[in-house]
Amino acid sequence: MTDMLALRLQGAGLISMIRKEAEARGRDPRQLCIALIFKTFEAGIVDAVLDGDDPQEIAPRYGLKAPRGELGPRQKTVLAWAMSRAGEAGGFTCSFREAARELQLHIADVSGVTRSLMRRGDLIVRRHGKNSPSIWTIPPHLTGGASA
Repeated sequence: MTDMLALRLQGAGLISMIRKEAEARGRDPRQLCIALIFKTFEAGIVDAVLDGDDPQEIAPRYGLKAPRGELGPRQKTVLAWAMSRAGEAGGFTCSFREAARELQLHIADVSGVTRSLMRRGDLIVRRHGKNSPSIWTIPPHLTGGASA
């Protein structure tokens, strides 16, 4: 969805300032944040507000882990592992628990990364129950046309 941007603000100091200002105005803190962002862009004063500061330096935790379209470090790790396991056959059977053990990751991390790779079309995984082995397949565009 390109017409939506979700933000989650963190930091006790920032949250405290936002809440205090919103309370003084009798408004919801989220409403205040959106209004400030809207008015900043509407008035064309982004440069004046930033005053030459780099957004990356002001809010380093809020940047994307990897630029859009690029794989993040865990995605690269899981995909490389899956491609190695798949070999020339293009696929293999493995439970998420076994994958987590081999990758030395938490099972929830393997599940989340696998879902993101599936959404990207870089991995096909068919689950057959919570503790049953799943069928992992590398899609043809990553295998040079061959698939299991």
